[in-house]
This record gives sequence, C-alpha cells and structure tokens, in this order.
Amino acid sequence: VYVIMEENHPLKDEIRGKPGFHVLTYKLCPGVMAKYSEEALDSLYEMIFESRNLLGDVAKFSGDCMAECKCLMNDQELQRKLKETGFSLAVIDGFVLSPCHLILPFSLSIPFVLETGGWNFVELSKSYTLPTIQPHPLKIASDRMNFLNRLISTVLHWLLPMDCSAPFPAITDTSLIEEHAPQFTSWKELALQASLFISTRDHLLDYPVALMPNALATPG
Repeated sequence: VYVIMEENHPLKDEIRGKPGFHVLTYKLCPGVMAKYSEEALDSLYEMIFESRNLLGDVAKFSGDCMAECKCLMNDQELQRKLKETGFSLAVIDGFVLSPCHLILPFSLSIPFVLETGGWNFVELSKSYTLPTIQPHPLKIASDRMNFLNRLISTVLHWLLPMDCSAPFPAITDTSLIEEHAPQFTSWKELALQASLFISTRDHLLDYPVALMPNALATPG
C-alpha cells in the first residue's frame, strides 16, 4: 500500500514504519498551508466552533486546499514515481471542500475509489433519497422531521449541495480539470467516474438511505 502525503505530514514516519506500507511525498509551494498541518487543523477548529463568518472562513479553507492540490500536481518527482510504480487502484479522500485530489489518479489513468466520509455520499453515489427524508448535513434534525424540518433541509440541499458543486473556491476553480481532464467541465463530473463510493456513515446511527450497487457503508 502506498500513501501520498505532504513531506512534513506529522504521521509520515509512523505510517512508513508499518509493515506493507510505503510513503510517497510531495513538496508544498511557497506560502501554501498543508491541509493536515497543525496550523490547518487549528484553523479548521476555529472555523467550526468559533467562526463569526462561517461561509467566508469555509471559502478560505477551501481555497487553501486547492492551492495544495496544485502543488501536488506540479511535483514532477512525485509524478515520475507514480508512473513508474504502476498502480491498479487509488483510494481518494473525498473531502467535500476539496475534491481536487481526484485529478491525480484520473490524469494517470488509475481507477479510483472515493471515500466520502458521509457528507456527499448520497448525492455522488446517485442514491435515490429525497432531502425531505435525508436531512442536509448542516441541518440538525430529530429522528422524526416535521414539515418545517423537511422544508429547511430541502432549501439547504438546493443552496449548498454536497455533490462537489457548491460555490467554494476549490470547486469553482476548474483550472486543473482544464489542464488534465478537459473532457469534463466540473469536479462533480469527475467525481462520478469513481468505481466505488465508500462512506463512514451507516443507517444504525444515521438516517436510512437507499444504497446503489456502487455504494458501500462502513460505519466507524
């Protein structure tokens, strides 16, 4: 198993020491913040729990994620190693604010699996679930939604869809698609090319959803 990480990732040495695991690294461009650095995690914590301008902070964090993706794609040494290794499958972190990692396996003609973490699992796997049944991730609802809950959930699904089409910088910036996958016009179109969708959500602790054959729930 090969894991691609930023060269200063705090878990790099720990993963490298595990039997059967290999680590490939890439360099960040000057001034770009690593998504999994302590600085980024502190920024994410403040954004979630202390932000006074949530949408603005989310947009900034999304833009930082896109900047990191561009560094990854511009790392020629990493690209060379990936081509030489000849992978048969890639598992991609489907972070809802940063779908740009999808471009890496696609540009190398490697089939990929999208691990969505639950946020955009339903929409991207094309499961037949209405917003009146499955509440939006930003809407906290009880196990018995009333009419107002269903109305709010529907509006949120329309304004902030969790299918890689929400108006955030890492999604509206399609420069990497134009360069490496010109047959597509959006990150959503590219995400739909996944061979399998894996989610860490499950009906035992969440709302039940209808799963398509290309979707797999792995709670925990």
